Amino acid sequence: MRRDVIVVDDFYADPAAVVRHARGLEYVYPYAQPGTDREGCPRTWFASRYRSANECPFKSSAALISRLQALTGELVDVAAWRMEFPIDENGYPRSDHRLVHPKSAWWNCCFHLKLDVKQELGGGVHSHTDHDSWNPVGLDGWAGLVYLNPAPPTNQGGLRTWDNRDPARQFEWMTSKHNWQLRDTFANVYNRLILHRGRVPHSGSNGWGDSFENGRFFQTFFFRTLGQRELPSLDLEELNFG
Repeated sequence: MRRDVIVVDDFYADPAAVVRHARGLEYVYPYAQPGTDREGCPRTWFASRYRSANECPFKSSAALISRLQALTGELVDVAAWRMEFPIDENGYPRSDHRLVHPKSAWWNCCFHLKLDVKQELGGGVHSHTDHDSWNPVGLDGWAGLVYLNPAPPTNQGGLRTWDNRDPARQFEWMTSKHNWQLRDTFANVYNRLILHRGRVPHSGSNGWGDSFENGRFFQTFFFRTLGQRELPSLDLEELNFG
């Protein structure tokens, strides 16, 4: 048996305090087009500015690392967790960031506000193998997010996982929505943590709202572990049909 997705409710003891902290951070606009004035771009996706492990209360938290280890049953690669990511003076990936190896993830412990980006179902499917230059965790590392909207719209999905219609192209990056077949949908539930392997193709739902108070708000984690844990599949000899 292989665990590829883990869902945990009530992750934070006080999620409202986490949100208050997050709203006081500095934010950048990660999906501005290269070569444009980022300050003048449409502000539909906000990401809290990258902070090193010694500057971030989440990255520096032994309790957080311990929780992630308990949930996955694997040891977090702490050296990789604390590694730096190459950013420029404005808080964006450096122009040479694709050439830097090894590196951490840009968005580990980062907060996001996603407004309406006109994302269609099946659009934006991606994974976080080492082909990802922003948030690589390898095939067997973990990516995760915590939903921080107390009352998300009921018609909005959360995380979706996908299979490529061509199994040989499973790790394609944001190709046509027609290439993907939906596998599972995990609801956007307040204070729910969803973890999935770096190899799992996935997409988030479209955003909503127009501010931190009513937009799609969440936190992300990206981390490598020291060895994947697998259990044998249940054998018929272990079942009692009597």
